[in-house]
Amino acid sequence: MRYTSVILCALLLAGCASVISPEVLGRVEPSITLEAVLDDPERYTGHTVLWGGIIVSVEYLEDSTLIEVFQTELTSTHRPSFSVDTSSGRFLIEAPGFLDRLIYSPKRGITVAGTIKGTMARKIGNMSYTYPVVEPVELHLFDPPEDLYPVPPPWWYYYPPYYPPPHYYP
Repeated sequence: MRYTSVILCALLLAGCASVISPEVLGRVEPSITLEAVLDDPERYTGHTVLWGGIIVSVEYLEDSTLIEVFQTELTSTHRPSFSVDTSSGRFLIEAPGFLDRLIYSPKRGITVAGTIKGTMARKIGNMSYTYPVVEPVELHLFDPPEDLYPVPPPWWYYYPPYYPPPHYYP
């Protein structure tokens, strides 16, 4: 009985583990927010942050990949929330090399631990927007959650002739 409870506790703790390695988490400065970097980018250049959100787009530069991210809150295990009700804005991840757009596709969640390189001015539609740029140390992807409560069929589906019978007669 005692061994069973120890194994159960270990499994529960493993399920609550962070997606970011402890070494990188030790370097992260949790007090640095996206708003703070937008207000004073030079002050935070070179600092390590942990941000996450939903991928908006992926663009290829000459020798790096630029990922535009809509920032959302992170859960206690450092996974992005897929709630788009609250956000501090957008940021860019400039990853060295090639990251395939089929893997890093729009609407997927992403968590990045990395250093702030500065800012980059780009356009969203016709509006100019200043993005903080993060160079990743660790990247983790997440699929959007499944619809937990699918819409049930309308009430009339459950009455004949719409409701399928359990078996058919020849």
